[in-house]
Amino acid sequence: PQKAMPAMVLSATIGKGLVMIYFGQEVGEPGAGDAGFGQEDGRTTIFDYWGVPEHQKWMNQGAFDGGQLSLEQQQLRDQYQQLLNLVNHSPVFASGSFTDLMPLQQGFPSSLYAYLRESESETWLVCVNFGGELTTATLQLPKRLQNLNNSTTNVLNTDTERPLVVENHQLMLRLGAYRSMVMQLK
Repeated sequence: PQKAMPAMVLSATIGKGLVMIYFGQEVGEPGAGDAGFGQEDGRTTIFDYWGVPEHQKWMNQGAFDGGQLSLEQQQLRDQYQQLLNLVNHSPVFASGSFTDLMPLQQGFPSSLYAYLRESESETWLVCVNFGGELTTATLQLPKRLQNLNNSTTNVLNTDTERPLVVENHQLMLRLGAYRSMVMQLK
């Protein structure tokens, strides 16, 4: 399930449209089992006679509190909740402009992707690591971004380290395997 988070962060923050998640995705539902009308194909079923085990753990016998989720599932659900709350409450993700940062990069790891979402009052940096290894890189930012400081933090609850400003328009990134970073720069 954690391997899917970079794609989820990207799809939730890159465009201006609505975000869609599949049933049980936020708790790592694998869609296992043959519901009787098809093969075991990794998809959850639409039939109400069939259970979705990982989602039922969140339902917790009707308490709907996630009481039966594993620690990993709770952390995954927390990441989804943080991400969806961020894009729902930050206007820059609904109406701000998009700037692809990849054309500015030289020698940048192919597993990383970075871009900005901007409005007149806010600038957000999104960087995702699609690779299975901890990745360190220097990210070149547009020259219009002046006065960066080391006070920004990743708003997603992941083990990604805060990037360090190396020079005025560069950030030293260190992203764990399948991790993402969403930071407000101004």
